[in-house]
Amino acid sequence: HMFGLEPNLVPLCSPDYNGEISGGKGVEDTNNDGIDNICAVQALLANMQESTTAPLDETEQLPQDDTSILTHFGQDVTLVGANIAYSEIDLFSQDFGGFNSLNIEGFRAYFDDLERNGANSARIWLHTTGQRTPVIEPDGTVSGLGRIGVDENGRDNVINQMEVVLNESWERGILVTFSLFSFDMLCDIHSFGFGNNGPQDFEAHQIMLESGYQSYIDIALLPMVTELKDNPALFAWEIFNEPEGMIQDHTEAPEGNFCNGGNLSFPTNIQTVQRFVNATAAAIHRADPNVKVTTSTTTDFFDDFSNATLTSIPDADPDGTLDFYELHWYNLGQLNPPFTTSPDAYEDVDRPIVIGEFSIVDTNELGIDKNEAINAILNQGYAGAWPWALLQALRDPEVSGEYDFVLDAINNVPSAVKAIDRAAIEKCIAAQNPDCYNQ
Repeated sequence: HMFGLEPNLVPLCSPDYNGEISGGKGVEDTNNDGIDNICAVQALLANMQESTTAPLDETEQLPQDDTSILTHFGQDVTLVGANIAYSEIDLFSQDFGGFNSLNIEGFRAYFDDLERNGANSARIWLHTTGQRTPVIEPDGTVSGLGRIGVDENGRDNVINQMEVVLNESWERGILVTFSLFSFDMLCDIHSFGFGNNGPQDFEAHQIMLESGYQSYIDIALLPMVTELKDNPALFAWEIFNEPEGMIQDHTEAPEGNFCNGGNLSFPTNIQTVQRFVNATAAAIHRADPNVKVTTSTTTDFFDDFSNATLTSIPDADPDGTLDFYELHWYNLGQLNPPFTTSPDAYEDVDRPIVIGEFSIVDTNELGIDKNEAINAILNQGYAGAWPWALLQALRDPEVSGEYDFVLDAINNVPSAVKAIDRAAIEKCIAAQNPDCYNQ
């Protein structure tokens, strides 16, 4: 998320960039009806003048279209869950590819909380800063997925770590979207690499984005995609987390980037990011036609990553499109609050939109009950919502209470909206039934 980490590894989760984790007291929930058919909202919006969180009637069976439906091996899915981006606060950018064993207990605890509250999905960061994975050489080429080597069968241990996470999530009915890189990959604030292999070479990261991306695709991305193909828990690959944050002055942030006190010595540009998204999305689609591909950005920059834009850049690969859009919104003056604004606010919307990051407590400023935060977003016609975040730093009610706010909002979404048929998904994959497999 755009607020990154301070040097002491405390997450900057508040929307004022001051490093404090702020909370808020919302109106107590007195209505647990929630919503039943979130995909009918476009027809209902005109009748929802009194409340943006008015529940949909359980009998409503209004039509859906391509801009409101997501599927997973033949199953319609509304993504209800949370960001659990990394397993512990002190493991930012260190979960995968480290020489220490994977902290699966941290992920397992978060998955358990999601399962108890009926969630069906989670967003997890993978490369993040590029400090542990992939291996980026000084000339910007990628020489490996991780530095921890391969197992006795020659399989990369980073992939083994990812598979462990996916298997644990699937036991609890949680679909995972792996976010590959974050804007943090160019932020000097991370130059010491949290003790991993010394200082980071941000110029190498910049070169990789600009001209070394094919080596990343060939050496790191495609092995992950092909090895994890058909894992029932793998829902999507997200190319970037908020890449506008590493393009100087291409954001709404006060410093012109999201580095939170660090420097952006080697910034990139929007054309480089668009080319990277287009190329990696195309490679994923060709290697695994069933998995979804997305990239995330704040609501102000939807147009930069629409399929219309990605396919109109010079030498665009026609396969380099997104299967759904992922937008982030915080109460920082950004456009189109998703609690009160529908996807119709954006032009060229040819795919569903998921709100991939938002703060539960931002609903206070909009007069919406925090327990209804996810329902309010789904009521507007979005295909899913992942609050920020399930993190240990947000567990303590004395600090903010946001951890419990996230779980309460998930719990308040009707079970029928969150349900996925795991047996049907597994059967589809095993049989490779064309009726559901190639969707």
